[in-house]
Amino acid sequence: MFSDYKLHVIGVPENKKVLIPDSGADERFAFRTPSLRNLRFTAPYMHNGVFQNLKEVLEFYEDISVGKTRNKSVSKAMFDPLVDDLELSVKEMSLPISFLNTLNDDNFDKESPTSVPSGLPVGGNIH
Repeated sequence: MFSDYKLHVIGVPENKKVLIPDSGADERFAFRTPSLRNLRFTAPYMHNGVFQNLKEVLEFYEDISVGKTRNKSVSKAMFDPLVDDLELSVKEMSLPISFLNTLNDDNFDKESPTSVPSGLPVGGNIH
């Protein structure tokens, strides 16, 4: 599924359209890595839908790779150590986006569940 299924703190900015910001697991702004499969069908991106396309996601990763924080509640000291290994620039973004697009497959179940184990509402509308 192209995920480590682990929790990571990367300082995703708050989505102004979400009334109550999500502080993640244990209130420390940690969120589980989603699958990288079928990203064409899962926009908007990040746990709160703050990014509308993959270019915005990669621009965010470029910012955090140089220590820029986009969430006032998350300091650089809180970032997952893996962030230090990121090396990404705007001019290199087409290659990762091309790779991610190879992980798309039209033949999967696109039906939304009626409920999830957490009991949280399904779907949402934060576009």
